[in-house]
Amino acid sequence: MQLPVETTVGLTATTSDKWSNLRRLVVEQSVRSKYDGKMEPLLEATDPYAAFSSGEWTAQVLARSAREAMGFADAMTQFAQKEVGKYHTPAAEWLHHILRPHFRDLLPDDETYDQEWDRAEVVLGVLAQDIVLTRRATAEDGRYYGRSHWFGRSAWRGAHSRGNAVEDIAQELRVEGSSWGPLRAGLFGGVTPTAREWRSRPTQNRSPGCPGACGDPQQLQQGLAGVMRRPAWRTRRNPCRRRDDARRPDCPIPTLPRSS
Repeated sequence: MQLPVETTVGLTATTSDKWSNLRRLVVEQSVRSKYDGKMEPLLEATDPYAAFSSGEWTAQVLARSAREAMGFADAMTQFAQKEVGKYHTPAAEWLHHILRPHFRDLLPDDETYDQEWDRAEVVLGVLAQDIVLTRRATAEDGRYYGRSHWFGRSAWRGAHSRGNAVEDIAQELRVEGSSWGPLRAGLFGGVTPTAREWRSRPTQNRSPGCPGACGDPQQLQQGLAGVMRRPAWRTRRNPCRRRDDARRPDCPIPTLPRSS
């Protein structure tokens, strides 16, 4: 399955600071789009919620069954009789649980595993959005539709004071600047010729700007600040489905603005 593999690579790479591995194995890989037959980045093509888009209860029952080691029928009965509440992000809860045994050696402590999971999810989310912005800026007709699908469990945990991976990453970026590991590894366009040329310009001459973050710490800081400003999810349904985007301002999709 594509999703567990990408998540496993992301979690392993961010936990171990293997940013070059993340770039080669996830960011630089492409697959053929089932819609138009063109190649698109793997990270952008993957939607953690797509497999459960036909019905909310599928993800809820699957997550409950996995986490509580019970049958599907028993899990459904608990929901139907309102013995338990729904998960905020059931697909992410399910994936978080089934991957836990594979990280026992690397992350034996459950709290540390939770924190590193949130960090990996945010990194994948912001990387995916940066890819979207880059493709949008370089589209021949100037039109490109897409967004990051990766924000899930980390969003509601941050809203409920269970750690804030976005703020943690923003703090790293504030302290390390252009020496931040992901930028040095070439993520967010950190080492591309276009990024270097754009960053070498005087600020007033950077319009229309470089696609995406373009390896600029200030650009990334603005994007991360945009994530933190968005209201926390107020719904227990999957809040980032495509058909809901226009009317859900609480969907924490980051924007990595280009300099003007």
